[in-house]
Amino acid sequence: MRSQTTIWKASFTLHHADDENRLVLGLRFYLDDSGSDDASEMVACGGLVMSRIDFKHFCTRWAKMYEQNRFTGYALEPPLHMSDFSGSGKYAGLYPEFKRALFRDVAELINAHRLYSLSIAVSQVEFRKQLSEDVCSNLLGPYGFAFFSIVLAHQGLSENLSSGPLKTSYLVDRGFGHQDQLNQAHKLIVDFEKALGGFRHTGALATGSDDDVPALQAADAISWASRKIQLNGALPEGFEPLSEVLREDGPGPHVTVPMPSDGIKMFADPVKKWIAKYGTMPALKDIVVRQGNGFVAKLK
Repeated sequence: MRSQTTIWKASFTLHHADDENRLVLGLRFYLDDSGSDDASEMVACGGLVMSRIDFKHFCTRWAKMYEQNRFTGYALEPPLHMSDFSGSGKYAGLYPEFKRALFRDVAELINAHRLYSLSIAVSQVEFRKQLSEDVCSNLLGPYGFAFFSIVLAHQGLSENLSSGPLKTSYLVDRGFGHQDQLNQAHKLIVDFEKALGGFRHTGALATGSDDDVPALQAADAISWASRKIQLNGALPEGFEPLSEVLREDGPGPHVTVPMPSDGIKMFADPVKKWIAKYGTMPALKDIVVRQGNGFVAKLK
């Protein structure tokens, strides 16, 4: 397992410098997906925003969480993956009271160190009903759409959730199979901000492994809990403490960004019209420009 020093150095590379004075950013948005496999009805993208100081303290406390050794009969070891605690996961058989104890600690650490957190869930059923598999694979799939939407939403929300406009870099778990879609969505947003002038919210995008970065494990917990609540109305037995992470009035507020079916339709309709007219796959820029500010305004 990598040392904490290696993990911190990997994350600190996101202190992006893009002006002549090489200004170092202090905030990063750690994002992970939940349910991006085809078997899930819904895919969620979610995570938390932290300063580099909070990130360092968070990593230290996260490591100590595993040293408490309170789980009789189970040798819990990092990293924390939500898939390990449900279905056929290796810790799925853990008694509910032991899960509650662990996820109470997880919720406490997230709430103590995040500036705020966001999540968004997209219906894979509705998305794939509107758009073909060819579009999902070669232009933008449900998770790519969720990522694009949450970054756009974050531009406006960050000003309300913090003391003012802040530039934020992004670290996304690299487990997603279409990283090129995330890169294109991020580049499009950055290019739009440059063209518009004024304050530019969106910093660098990088990928990391949630095996190595505790903040990405926290993002996994946030996106998983958000998806479960939106699917079922409540968290499964043993996971209830994670609801504290999703409170809008909690310490370091959480915002669940809505994505109604007409939001998907706003993206799907011009894609289908483009393909019908030209017989080729559009670029993401072609679609967003055609929509003007409508889709962006809807998210903000």
